[in-house]
Amino acid sequence: LACFNEILKTKRDFGFNNAEDEMFTSLLWDSALASERYGKLSNAEQYFKELLGLREASKRGDFYTVMYYLACVLLNSEKNEESLRYWKKLLSAADERKICGKGDILDKLATVHTSMESYPEAIDVYEKLLKYHDERLSEKDGKNQRQYDIVLVHTKLGKLYKKMSRNFAAIKIFEKALDAKQHSGGRI
Repeated sequence: LACFNEILKTKRDFGFNNAEDEMFTSLLWDSALASERYGKLSNAEQYFKELLGLREASKRGDFYTVMYYLACVLLNSEKNEESLRYWKKLLSAADERKICGKGDILDKLATVHTSMESYPEAIDVYEKLLKYHDERLSEKDGKNQRQYDIVLVHTKLGKLYKKMSRNFAAIKIFEKALDAKQHSGGRI
């Protein structure tokens, strides 16, 4: 990590810090990933933000990948408001079919709302996530994973209702999780 940081500093000192410099952007990417991996979240945030700016300027295809990693770092850093903005942008891109991974994005968005104690918003997102998974149950590929995801979302939703002291609603949701597990034929 220190090596990456030193090389980046040297390249910046000599003016090699733009989107066209593939070595610089590659080093920036590696530094951001290494910083995240080793828990240096403020460094990772800085690098991902810089890389996001470069990718946006150059119209590169991995713009949303960088945004995803940045949103994850912000979520892990408990910078919920900022993370929320990026998750909403990613969801919009997924809705426009510019990117895939809508289920994961919805799950992270619900997690941010839960962290912010915006429980009604989290419930709304979890319900959208359930609908998303339900719509894909008829697809043969990955059916077991989708069934597992449905059980997991019901469980998270039940915990959320319990946290809100809505115990009757929590019990109903936990029962749905058990029903979904039983309907999978024990495959999950």
